Amino acid sequence: MKKMFIIMLLIISMLTMVGFAPAETSYWESMKEIYEWNAMEGEVDIELVIEMPDSSLHYQIQMYSQTELKEMISYIEIEIEDMAGLQEIPTIKMYTHGSDLYLGTDAIVALLTTMGLEEDIDIQEEYVVVKNSDDSIQMNANILQDMLQFIEGMDLGIELGMTKEDNTYTLTLDSDKIIDLLDAYIVYFMNNMDKLPAGMMPPEAEMTEEEKQQALEGYNTFIAPQLEMVKALIAGSYYSQVTVFDEDAYYEEAELFITTPMGQMDMEMISSSTRLTSSDIQLPTSVKVITEEEFGELIMRGFTRSSEIELKAIIDLQGNYVKPVNGDVEEGKIELELKEGKSYITVEDAAKLLDITFEEGQESLWLRELENYGFHIHWNGEHNRIEIYQ
Repeated sequence: MKKMFIIMLLIISMLTMVGFAPAETSYWESMKEIYEWNAMEGEVDIELVIEMPDSSLHYQIQMYSQTELKEMISYIEIEIEDMAGLQEIPTIKMYTHGSDLYLGTDAIVALLTTMGLEEDIDIQEEYVVVKNSDDSIQMNANILQDMLQFIEGMDLGIELGMTKEDNTYTLTLDSDKIIDLLDAYIVYFMNNMDKLPAGMMPPEAEMTEEEKQQALEGYNTFIAPQLEMVKALIAGSYYSQVTVFDEDAYYEEAELFITTPMGQMDMEMISSSTRLTSSDIQLPTSVKVITEEEFGELIMRGFTRSSEIELKAIIDLQGNYVKPVNGDVEEGKIELELKEGKSYITVEDAAKLLDITFEEGQESLWLRELENYGFHIHWNGEHNRIEIYQ
Protein backbone atom coordinates (compact mmCIF):
# COMPACT_ATOMS: atom_id res chain seq x y z
CA MET A 1 0.00 0.00 0.00
CA LYS A 2 2.86 2.39 0.86
CA LYS A 3 4.44 1.74 -2.52
CA MET A 4 1.34 2.87 -4.37
CA PHE A 5 1.14 5.88 -2.04
CA ILE A 6 4.71 6.86 -2.97
CA ILE A 7 3.94 6.55 -6.67
CA MET A 8 0.93 8.82 -6.24
CA LEU A 9 3.03 11.34 -4.31
CA LEU A 10 5.58 11.42 -7.09
CA ILE A 11 2.90 12.05 -9.66
CA ILE A 12 1.43 14.85 -7.55
CA SER A 13 4.79 16.43 -6.87
CA MET A 14 5.77 16.53 -10.54
CA LEU A 15 2.68 16.90 -12.65
CA THR A 16 -0.02 17.41 -10.00
CA MET A 17 -2.55 15.91 -12.39
CA VAL A 18 -2.28 13.66 -15.42
CA GLY A 19 -5.96 13.88 -16.35
CA PHE A 20 -8.47 11.11 -16.64
CA ALA A 21 -7.28 9.15 -19.68
CA PRO A 22 -5.16 9.25 -22.83
CA ALA A 23 -6.37 11.69 -25.46
CA GLU A 24 -4.21 13.38 -28.07
CA THR A 25 -0.91 11.77 -29.05
CA SER A 26 0.89 15.11 -28.86
CA TYR A 27 -0.44 15.63 -25.31
CA TRP A 28 1.24 12.46 -24.13
CA GLU A 29 4.41 13.15 -26.05
CA SER A 30 4.67 16.49 -24.23
CA MET A 31 3.91 14.77 -20.94
CA LYS A 32 6.65 12.18 -21.44
CA GLU A 33 9.20 14.88 -22.21
CA ILE A 34 8.67 16.27 -18.72
CA TYR A 35 9.76 12.99 -17.19
CA GLU A 36 13.08 13.35 -18.99
CA TRP A 37 13.97 16.50 -17.07
CA ASN A 38 16.71 16.24 -14.44
CA ALA A 39 14.61 17.95 -11.80
CA MET A 40 11.55 20.16 -11.30
CA GLU A 41 9.66 22.18 -8.74
CA GLY A 42 5.92 22.59 -8.55
CA GLU A 43 3.28 24.70 -6.84
CA VAL A 44 -0.37 23.85 -6.41
CA ASP A 45 -3.22 25.97 -5.03
CA ILE A 46 -6.45 24.12 -4.23
CA GLU A 47 -9.75 25.48 -2.95
CA LEU A 48 -12.03 22.77 -1.59
CA VAL A 49 -15.64 23.49 -0.60
CA ILE A 50 -18.02 20.81 0.67
CA GLU A 51 -21.62 21.79 1.28
CA MET A 52 -24.05 19.57 3.19
CA PRO A 53 -27.57 20.28 4.49
CA ASP A 54 -26.39 21.08 8.00
CA SER A 55 -22.75 22.04 7.57
CA SER A 56 -20.11 23.27 5.20
CA LEU A 57 -16.35 22.79 4.96
CA HIS A 58 -13.99 25.20 3.22
CA TYR A 59 -10.27 24.59 2.87
CA GLN A 60 -7.43 26.38 1.12
CA ILE A 61 -4.55 24.03 0.30
CA GLN A 62 -1.13 25.11 -0.88
CA MET A 63 1.50 22.61 -1.90
CA TYR A 64 5.12 23.07 -2.86
CA SER A 65 7.25 20.25 -4.25
CA GLN A 66 10.71 19.68 -5.62
CA THR A 67 11.77 16.47 -7.31
CA GLU A 68 15.10 15.05 -8.46
CA LEU A 69 14.07 12.63 -11.18
CA LYS A 70 17.23 10.63 -11.72
CA GLU A 71 17.68 9.55 -8.10
CA MET A 72 13.96 9.55 -7.34
CA ILE A 73 14.16 11.99 -4.43
CA SER A 74 11.34 14.43 -3.73
CA TYR A 75 10.31 16.94 -1.08
CA ILE A 76 6.67 17.95 -0.56
CA GLU A 77 5.24 20.56 1.79
CA ILE A 78 1.48 20.98 2.23
CA GLU A 79 -0.32 23.82 4.03
CA ILE A 80 -4.03 23.30 4.78
CA GLU A 81 -6.12 26.18 6.12
CA ASP A 82 -9.61 25.65 7.50
CA MET A 83 -11.34 28.85 6.34
CA ALA A 84 -13.92 28.52 9.15
CA GLY A 85 -11.08 28.67 11.67
CA LEU A 86 -12.28 25.59 13.55
CA GLN A 87 -9.24 23.40 12.93
CA GLU A 88 -5.52 24.03 13.25
CA ILE A 89 -3.84 21.68 10.81
CA PRO A 90 -0.04 21.41 11.07
CA THR A 91 2.12 21.78 7.98
CA ILE A 92 2.65 18.40 6.35
CA LYS A 93 6.26 17.83 5.31
CA MET A 94 7.44 14.70 3.56
CA TYR A 95 10.26 13.29 1.49
CA THR A 96 10.48 10.24 -0.73
CA HIS A 97 13.65 8.41 -1.67
CA GLY A 98 13.06 5.39 -3.86
CA SER A 99 10.43 3.39 -2.00
CA ASP A 100 11.16 4.98 1.40
CA LEU A 101 8.70 7.56 2.73
CA TYR A 102 9.70 10.29 5.22
CA LEU A 103 6.79 11.88 7.11
CA GLY A 104 7.13 14.95 9.35
CA THR A 105 6.63 14.12 13.01
CA ASP A 106 4.22 17.06 13.60
CA ALA A 107 1.74 15.65 11.08
CA ILE A 108 2.16 12.09 12.40
CA VAL A 109 1.49 13.23 15.99
CA ALA A 110 -1.59 15.19 14.92
CA LEU A 111 -2.95 12.16 13.02
CA LEU A 112 -2.35 9.73 15.88
CA THR A 113 -3.83 12.15 18.41
CA THR A 114 -6.98 12.43 16.29
CA MET A 115 -7.17 8.63 16.31
CA GLY A 116 -6.87 8.51 20.09
CA LEU A 117 -3.38 7.03 20.12
CA GLU A 118 -1.67 9.63 22.30
CA GLU A 119 -0.13 6.97 24.53
CA ASP A 120 1.51 5.34 21.50
CA ILE A 121 3.39 8.51 20.57
CA ASP A 122 7.05 8.48 21.56
CA ILE A 123 8.82 10.19 18.70
CA GLN A 124 11.75 12.45 19.50
CA GLU A 125 13.03 12.68 15.94
CA GLU A 126 11.89 15.23 13.34
CA TYR A 127 10.76 12.64 10.77
CA VAL A 128 9.40 9.12 10.68
CA VAL A 129 10.82 6.97 7.88
CA VAL A 130 8.57 4.17 6.64
CA LYS A 131 11.07 1.67 5.27
CA ASN A 132 10.18 -0.75 2.53
CA SER A 133 10.63 -4.27 3.89
CA ASP A 134 10.71 -5.98 0.49
CA ASP A 135 14.24 -5.85 -0.93
CA SER A 136 12.95 -7.05 -4.30
CA ILE A 137 11.13 -3.76 -4.89
CA GLN A 138 13.29 -1.27 -6.74
CA MET A 139 11.90 2.22 -7.26
CA ASN A 140 13.78 4.09 -9.95
CA ALA A 141 13.26 6.74 -12.61
CA ASN A 142 12.25 4.16 -15.19
CA ILE A 143 9.05 3.29 -13.35
CA LEU A 144 7.61 6.75 -14.13
CA GLN A 145 8.27 6.35 -17.83
CA ASP A 146 6.83 2.83 -17.70
CA MET A 147 3.75 4.06 -15.88
CA LEU A 148 3.13 6.84 -18.39
CA GLN A 149 3.63 4.38 -21.25
CA PHE A 150 1.08 2.06 -19.64
CA ILE A 151 -1.47 4.90 -19.34
CA GLU A 152 -0.80 6.03 -22.89
CA GLY A 153 -1.45 2.54 -24.21
CA MET A 154 -4.81 2.19 -22.49
CA ASP A 155 -7.66 1.71 -24.93
CA LEU A 156 -10.82 2.57 -23.00
CA GLY A 157 -13.08 2.83 -26.02
CA ILE A 158 -14.21 6.34 -25.03
CA GLU A 159 -13.76 9.55 -26.98
CA LEU A 160 -12.99 12.25 -24.43
CA GLY A 161 -13.19 15.20 -26.78
CA MET A 162 -9.92 16.84 -25.74
CA THR A 163 -9.16 19.84 -27.98
CA LYS A 164 -5.79 21.41 -28.84
CA GLU A 165 -4.93 24.96 -29.83
CA ASP A 166 -1.21 25.69 -30.16
CA ASN A 167 0.25 24.28 -26.93
CA THR A 168 -3.00 24.44 -24.93
CA TYR A 169 -5.17 21.36 -24.32
CA THR A 170 -8.75 21.57 -23.04
CA LEU A 171 -10.82 18.73 -21.63
CA THR A 172 -14.37 18.88 -20.27
CA LEU A 173 -16.33 15.90 -18.93
CA ASP A 174 -19.98 15.91 -17.89
CA SER A 175 -21.39 13.64 -15.18
CA ASP A 176 -22.25 10.80 -17.58
CA LYS A 177 -18.77 10.85 -19.10
CA ILE A 178 -17.16 10.81 -15.63
CA ILE A 179 -19.03 7.63 -14.68
CA ASP A 180 -18.42 5.99 -18.07
CA LEU A 181 -14.73 6.78 -17.74
CA LEU A 182 -14.43 5.41 -14.20
CA ASP A 183 -16.26 2.28 -15.30
CA ALA A 184 -13.91 1.82 -18.26
CA TYR A 185 -10.87 2.38 -16.05
CA ILE A 186 -11.93 -0.24 -13.51
CA VAL A 187 -12.70 -2.85 -16.14
CA TYR A 188 -9.46 -2.13 -18.01
CA PHE A 189 -7.31 -2.48 -14.90
CA MET A 190 -9.04 -5.67 -13.84
CA ASN A 191 -8.37 -7.14 -17.28
CA ASN A 192 -4.80 -5.88 -17.61
CA MET A 193 -3.21 -6.18 -14.17
CA ASP A 194 -0.50 -8.40 -15.62
CA LYS A 195 0.57 -5.51 -17.93
CA LEU A 196 1.24 -3.06 -15.11
CA PRO A 197 4.88 -1.89 -14.94
CA ALA A 198 7.12 -4.05 -12.77
CA GLY A 199 7.09 -2.78 -9.21
CA MET A 200 3.60 -1.25 -9.27
CA MET A 201 1.76 -4.40 -8.24
CA PRO A 202 2.81 -5.90 -4.87
CA PRO A 203 3.29 -9.70 -5.13
CA GLU A 204 0.62 -10.31 -2.50
CA ALA A 205 -1.92 -8.42 -4.64
CA GLU A 206 -1.37 -10.46 -7.79
CA MET A 207 -4.44 -12.40 -8.90
CA THR A 208 -4.81 -15.70 -10.67
CA GLU A 209 -6.88 -15.83 -13.84
CA GLU A 210 -9.69 -17.51 -11.88
CA GLU A 211 -9.62 -14.77 -9.20
CA LYS A 212 -9.62 -12.10 -11.91
CA GLN A 213 -12.71 -13.60 -13.55
CA GLN A 214 -14.47 -13.83 -10.19
CA ALA A 215 -13.72 -10.17 -9.53
CA LEU A 216 -15.03 -9.18 -12.96
CA GLU A 217 -18.19 -11.23 -12.45
CA GLY A 218 -18.74 -9.57 -9.08
CA TYR A 219 -18.27 -6.12 -10.59
CA ASN A 220 -20.63 -6.84 -13.49
CA THR A 221 -23.23 -8.32 -11.14
CA PHE A 222 -23.24 -5.84 -8.27
CA ILE A 223 -21.62 -2.59 -9.45
CA ALA A 224 -22.20 -2.15 -13.18
CA PRO A 225 -26.04 -2.32 -12.94
CA GLN A 226 -25.97 0.61 -10.50
CA LEU A 227 -24.05 2.99 -12.78
CA GLU A 228 -27.11 4.50 -14.47
CA MET A 229 -28.54 5.29 -11.04
CA VAL A 230 -25.24 6.91 -10.06
CA LYS A 231 -25.35 9.03 -13.22
CA ALA A 232 -28.76 10.31 -12.21
CA LEU A 233 -27.56 10.88 -8.66
CA ILE A 234 -24.68 13.15 -9.73
CA ALA A 235 -26.39 14.80 -12.72
CA GLY A 236 -24.96 18.28 -13.17
CA SER A 237 -21.46 17.31 -12.01
CA TYR A 238 -18.48 18.01 -14.25
CA TYR A 239 -14.70 18.02 -14.58
CA SER A 240 -12.78 20.60 -16.59
CA GLN A 241 -9.07 20.88 -17.30
CA VAL A 242 -6.91 23.32 -19.27
CA THR A 243 -3.27 22.32 -19.71
CA VAL A 244 -0.49 24.45 -21.19
CA PHE A 245 2.95 23.09 -22.11
CA ASP A 246 5.86 25.50 -22.46
CA GLU A 247 9.43 24.56 -23.20
CA ASP A 248 10.50 24.45 -19.56
CA ALA A 249 7.21 24.56 -17.69
CA TYR A 250 3.80 22.96 -17.37
CA TYR A 251 0.63 24.76 -16.21
CA GLU A 252 -2.84 23.51 -15.44
CA GLU A 253 -6.18 24.78 -14.20
CA ALA A 254 -8.76 22.17 -13.26
CA GLU A 255 -12.10 21.95 -11.48
CA LEU A 256 -14.01 18.94 -10.19
CA PHE A 257 -17.61 19.70 -9.22
CA ILE A 258 -19.77 16.90 -7.79
CA THR A 259 -23.37 17.56 -6.87
CA THR A 260 -25.80 15.09 -5.28
CA PRO A 261 -29.12 15.36 -3.40
CA MET A 262 -27.10 15.00 -0.15
CA GLY A 263 -24.69 17.83 -0.85
CA GLN A 264 -21.97 18.98 -3.20
CA MET A 265 -18.22 19.30 -3.50
CA ASP A 266 -16.28 21.84 -5.54
CA MET A 267 -12.51 21.54 -5.92
CA GLU A 268 -10.63 24.12 -7.98
CA MET A 269 -6.92 23.70 -8.63
CA ILE A 270 -4.19 25.83 -10.22
CA SER A 271 -0.82 24.16 -10.61
CA SER A 272 2.53 24.68 -12.27
CA SER A 273 5.72 22.66 -12.66
CA THR A 274 8.99 24.28 -13.73
CA ARG A 275 12.11 22.62 -15.05
CA LEU A 276 15.27 22.75 -12.91
CA THR A 277 18.77 22.06 -14.16
CA SER A 278 19.53 20.33 -10.87
CA SER A 279 18.19 19.77 -7.37
CA ASP A 280 20.04 19.41 -4.09
CA ILE A 281 17.44 17.86 -1.80
CA GLN A 282 18.99 16.89 1.54
CA LEU A 283 17.22 14.00 3.23
CA PRO A 284 16.58 14.45 6.98
CA THR A 285 19.05 12.93 9.41
CA SER A 286 16.89 13.14 12.55
CA VAL A 287 14.66 10.16 11.77
CA LYS A 288 12.81 7.34 13.50
CA VAL A 289 12.75 4.24 11.30
CA ILE A 290 9.75 1.92 11.27
CA THR A 291 8.84 -0.82 8.83
CA GLU A 292 5.90 -0.70 6.46
CA GLU A 293 4.21 -3.44 8.51
CA GLU A 294 4.65 -1.51 11.78
CA PHE A 295 3.26 1.65 10.22
CA GLY A 296 0.25 -0.23 8.82
CA GLU A 297 -0.46 -1.86 12.20
CA LEU A 298 -0.30 1.51 13.96
CA ILE A 299 -2.73 3.14 11.55
CA MET A 300 -5.11 0.17 11.66
CA ARG A 301 -5.07 0.27 15.46
CA GLY A 302 -6.07 3.89 15.25
CA PHE A 303 -8.92 3.15 12.85
CA THR A 304 -10.11 0.33 15.12
CA ARG A 305 -10.00 2.51 18.20
CA SER A 306 -11.61 5.49 16.49
CA SER A 307 -14.48 3.25 15.41
CA GLU A 308 -15.22 2.42 19.06
CA ILE A 309 -17.33 5.54 19.59
CA GLU A 310 -20.55 5.84 21.53
CA LEU A 311 -23.79 7.54 20.62
CA LYS A 312 -24.34 10.48 22.97
CA ALA A 313 -27.51 12.07 21.63
CA ILE A 314 -29.90 12.31 18.67
CA ILE A 315 -31.66 15.61 17.91
CA ASP A 316 -34.36 16.15 15.30
CA LEU A 317 -35.02 19.45 13.53
CA GLN A 318 -37.71 20.40 16.04
CA GLY A 319 -35.26 20.12 18.93
CA ASN A 320 -36.59 16.84 20.30
CA TYR A 321 -33.76 14.67 21.57
CA VAL A 322 -33.03 11.22 22.93
CA LYS A 323 -29.86 10.17 24.74
CA PRO A 324 -28.71 6.91 26.37
CA VAL A 325 -28.34 7.15 30.18
CA ASN A 326 -27.24 4.16 32.26
CA GLY A 327 -28.84 1.61 30.00
CA ASP A 328 -32.05 3.62 29.62
CA VAL A 329 -33.14 6.37 27.20
CA GLU A 330 -33.76 9.95 28.23
CA GLU A 331 -36.11 12.05 26.10
CA GLY A 332 -36.50 15.79 26.08
CA LYS A 333 -36.60 18.98 24.04
CA ILE A 334 -34.07 21.75 23.55
CA GLU A 335 -34.09 25.02 21.65
CA LEU A 336 -32.71 24.39 18.15
CA GLU A 337 -32.20 27.27 15.72
CA LEU A 338 -31.57 26.77 12.01
CA LYS A 339 -29.69 29.65 10.44
CA GLU A 340 -28.10 29.70 6.96
CA GLY A 341 -28.04 25.93 6.80
CA LYS A 342 -26.43 25.54 10.24
CA SER A 343 -27.93 24.26 13.50
CA TYR A 344 -27.38 26.18 16.73
CA ILE A 345 -28.28 25.32 20.33
CA THR A 346 -27.81 27.27 23.54
CA VAL A 347 -24.67 26.68 25.56
CA GLU A 348 -26.87 25.84 28.54
CA ASP A 349 -28.64 23.06 26.60
CA ALA A 350 -25.36 21.72 25.24
CA ALA A 351 -23.85 21.59 28.74
CA LYS A 352 -26.84 19.64 30.12
CA LEU A 353 -27.14 17.37 27.11
CA LEU A 354 -23.47 16.38 26.90
CA ASP A 355 -22.14 17.16 30.39
CA ILE A 356 -19.46 19.59 29.26
CA THR A 357 -18.35 23.03 30.49
CA PHE A 358 -18.04 26.12 28.32
CA GLU A 359 -16.35 29.47 28.83
CA GLU A 360 -18.47 32.20 30.35
CA GLY A 361 -20.01 34.72 28.00
CA GLN A 362 -20.92 32.33 25.20
CA GLU A 363 -24.66 31.98 24.67
CA SER A 364 -25.18 29.87 21.55
CA LEU A 365 -23.17 27.19 19.81
CA TRP A 366 -23.01 25.89 16.25
CA LEU A 367 -23.36 22.13 16.69
CA ARG A 368 -20.35 21.47 14.46
CA GLU A 369 -18.20 23.32 17.03
CA LEU A 370 -18.74 20.40 19.42
CA GLU A 371 -16.04 18.61 17.42
CA ASN A 372 -13.57 20.92 19.20
CA TYR A 373 -14.62 19.17 22.43
CA GLY A 374 -14.00 15.65 21.16
CA PHE A 375 -17.46 14.90 19.75
CA HIS A 376 -18.35 13.68 16.26
CA ILE A 377 -21.34 15.31 14.55
CA HIS A 378 -23.18 13.33 11.87
CA TRP A 379 -26.12 14.53 9.79
CA ASN A 380 -28.49 11.65 9.09
CA GLY A 381 -30.24 12.82 5.94
CA GLU A 382 -32.45 9.77 5.70
CA HIS A 383 -34.17 10.55 9.02
CA ASN A 384 -33.50 14.33 9.12
CA ARG A 385 -31.72 14.23 12.44
CA ILE A 386 -28.39 15.16 14.01
CA GLU A 387 -26.41 12.38 15.68
CA ILE A 388 -23.70 13.16 18.22
CA TYR A 389 -20.99 10.58 19.01
CA GLN A 390 -17.92 10.46 21.22
